[in-house]
Amino acid sequence: MNGYSVRMEVKEGEIKKIMNRLTKAQETIYECYEELQELGVLTVVPADAEEKAATE
Repeated sequence: MNGYSVRMEVKEGEIKKIMNRLTKAQETIYECYEELQELGVLTVVPADAEEKAATE
């Protein structure tokens, strides 16, 4: 059996800075996603659409 242990040390406040950057990046990605939808480049279909098409 393999067991792993990891210990990390970071300066106080570094995790918060990183998480804030990740949040901002996620917001930017979502804005781009919405722009693609508005341009008609991206269409969202229901998850079960592929299953229905395969059975027809």
